Amino acid sequence: MKFHERLFSSYLNLSTPLTLSPLHCYGPLFASRELIEERELPRIQATVMPSFRSELYKVAGMYSHCRYKVQNLEESMQTDEWRYLVDYIGNYQILSTKSKAVVLRLLCKLCMYDQVLCLENGFSQACATDQAIVEMCYWVSVAKYALWLDGRHSDYSINLFKEVREISKRPCLSRIDATYQMVVQSVKHQYDLQATEYWQDVHAKELDNIQGEVSDFVFGQLKSRFHRVGGFIPQMKEDKVAVASEMELAEKAARDLFKYQSSSDERLDVYQICAKEMLHPVLESRTKEALWLGDIEKAHSRVVEMTKISPTDSRAFLQLGEVLIEMEKYNEAIRAYQRAAIVAPPGGEVAHFMLAQLNKRNGDSTEAVNNLINSISWDIEGVSSVEMLKEEVDSDHDLFEVLNDWIEEIDSRKENKNIANPVQPYQVRQLNQKV
Repeated sequence: MKFHERLFSSYLNLSTPLTLSPLHCYGPLFASRELIEERELPRIQATVMPSFRSELYKVAGMYSHCRYKVQNLEESMQTDEWRYLVDYIGNYQILSTKSKAVVLRLLCKLCMYDQVLCLENGFSQACATDQAIVEMCYWVSVAKYALWLDGRHSDYSINLFKEVREISKRPCLSRIDATYQMVVQSVKHQYDLQATEYWQDVHAKELDNIQGEVSDFVFGQLKSRFHRVGGFIPQMKEDKVAVASEMELAEKAARDLFKYQSSSDERLDVYQICAKEMLHPVLESRTKEALWLGDIEKAHSRVVEMTKISPTDSRAFLQLGEVLIEMEKYNEAIRAYQRAAIVAPPGGEVAHFMLAQLNKRNGDSTEAVNNLINSISWDIEGVSSVEMLKEEVDSDHDLFEVLNDWIEEIDSRKENKNIANPVQPYQVRQLNQKV
């Protein structure tokens, strides 16, 4: 079995991840257990984009399986858990609404958003007293949102999450999840302070309403997430003190989750795994907060803790590379980006692009070109990598002859598109400012 097959095995066939696999790998596993064992488990919060699955198929050498349907995985690779899912999908129409909701959630955790929409594409807007129906609506909305974010056709609008909340007649996880999405997207896609404040107020009321309806552990997850997204509001107002105060509450709620432990008969301590998965994005946000406040030492300590919590999550090492560049520790930054490149996806294209920048700074133009080729191989539409590669080979006649046709083909694919990884230009500016 190849390295990436082992590291991300839960996405490929629902087998148990390695102990050091990225924490988001437990999302499919926990949803699968809930479906098969018919018991509720704490949930992994992370949602991974459809492009992650495409990238994973590439690095795992599984091109023939890149069809995004559970039924297409060859029999020899299927685990018992995967066969259960195939059966559930085959009998989807006769399942209970609760089982349908978990199937849709599991497919979303597997990044199989297209298959979600094959099973369910929309709902009437009648009020729902059945929480499972609300959850089904929620995961359909998540699938459409994820496909829209990946630049693929989807009839998505933010109103889908608003409607999920409106059809729910009682407090439930999907209702508060939909409200959370309204806050996040009011910031990320609209940057509308008034709308963000309005939805965060609604979010606060939903949090109060759901207390007592969920376990203390789940409520702690929701509380940490509430304060983490709440940090956007003072940030939009340039209120540094309030940002730090809100993020301290998010971190405290996340760290409080570590006091919970599963019973001794559990094969995996789901509470400890979920606690780590909750703290990880808090530390990521707190690292960015420290950079924003100019406290580079605090940013470094936080991102180092991130890498220790999940030592094979590429996002932590991308963040570490950024911090090390700020500290002008360029050789250490190279090692951080090399680690990110090894354990990617996601972010393989960014890791290789930043390695190209750093190797160019060190005078190793040959390695920089190699990094750029790798970056483009990860993301054919990585505009920054293509433009830099043009510059690097322009003065080398032999390389120009070899690569020019390939670059022209890439440019023709991107015609009439305006697609670039936003991390790349930002980190290029950051590096150039330092050098």
